[in-house]
Amino acid sequence: MLVITDLLKKPFDEGAKNTAFNIIKILSRYEEHKILSINGEIGIGIPVQMFNINKSFLNISFLAKLRALTQKSILYVPESSATLFSLIRAKLLHLFSGNSICILALQPRKYNVWGAIIAKVFAPRVLITPSKSYANYLQGLGLNNVVIPLGVDDVKFNEYSKDTRIDVRRKFDIEIDKMVLLHVGHIRESRNLGWLLEVKRKHQDIEIIIVGSTYNKSDQKLYSELEASGIRVFNQYIENMADLYNLADYYVFPVIDDQGAIATPLSVLEAMSCNIPILTTKFGSLVDMFQSDKYFHFIDKSSDILEIIKTDKYKSEYCNNRGKAEKYTWNCISDRVQLIMKGLE
Repeated sequence: MLVITDLLKKPFDEGAKNTAFNIIKILSRYEEHKILSINGEIGIGIPVQMFNINKSFLNISFLAKLRALTQKSILYVPESSATLFSLIRAKLLHLFSGNSICILALQPRKYNVWGAIIAKVFAPRVLITPSKSYANYLQGLGLNNVVIPLGVDDVKFNEYSKDTRIDVRRKFDIEIDKMVLLHVGHIRESRNLGWLLEVKRKHQDIEIIIVGSTYNKSDQKLYSELEASGIRVFNQYIENMADLYNLADYYVFPVIDDQGAIATPLSVLEAMSCNIPILTTKFGSLVDMFQSDKYFHFIDKSSDILEIIKTDKYKSEYCNNRGKAEKYTWNCISDRVQLIMKGLE
């Protein structure tokens, strides 16, 4: 298999980049797989061949490399997901190499009438998508696809002991007995962070922490509003995110807009791997992967957040969210990707 991506750029603090990095890190262990990084960075701990070229892929050395390699299938992981331009670039890769192409489409992209026609003309052999809803949309257009959810690093993200959790709270100057809600992701309107603002305005005694991404510029108006409300905002790269998950009582994912995150929000899986209770909307593939229970709640409005934490009657019982996330490790997901690619050869 040949893997081509433009997502290998530090820091890896955003869902699409983290997905590409983790899957490619595992695939790179096999000699038969080769990785071509487009406009990426060196020093990321993965053996890759670098190409600084434009997005059309029209570069003599790059095309010569494609023809020289013996791999029979290409996994294309574009930053922009399955946009029309990504589909066209995938078709170019097929024409230049003769290989079967698979696109890993991390985020839903919808097309107008003419776009749907173009998508069908330039469609790759198969698209991998994390969510069944997007798979159904692609199927309706006549585009072949396979559903594979995304994963989590269950070594990096793990449950701390009670004493270590207390130490982490002290490290971040948070009272030991204070209720803490956490959200991780871009600070922009599409994340529906207004729900957390509503919670904070009604209950100033609740500590709400938002860890932003350095990948996209923050919405400055929203950023200022969050800080003014008393919400703590970290808008810089935090290397050990397990600390933040483990100091929280709940992880809250309020996103509604399907363009607000990739189809499997990695932060939810990371929080689950740290054994933190989850409050989330019915976003993307989460409804395919998990069922609502006493430690994994699907919410429909901001008042649901307050209602759940107010009736926190299960707190003394054991949370088994880590167990639910175990079948979605990156090793498991990468094995499924390899099976799909093997079938294209």
